[in-house]
Amino acid sequence: MDVIRDILKNGPIAPYSLWTKSILLSVFSSIVCTLMIMLVILLVNGYNTNIQFGY
Repeated sequence: MDVIRDILKNGPIAPYSLWTKSILLSVFSSIVCTLMIMLVILLVNGYNTNIQFGY
């Protein structure tokens, strides 16, 4: 928790207001969660997918 607090105090989003920090952190966390869900779906269904490279 200290690392997150230190990043919020001294990081690039430090000069923004509390509302802006909250919005930026929620957008970042939603992107990360979406990517993790996509990775799980790819790992579960990736073996059944036929991927062909070419023109």
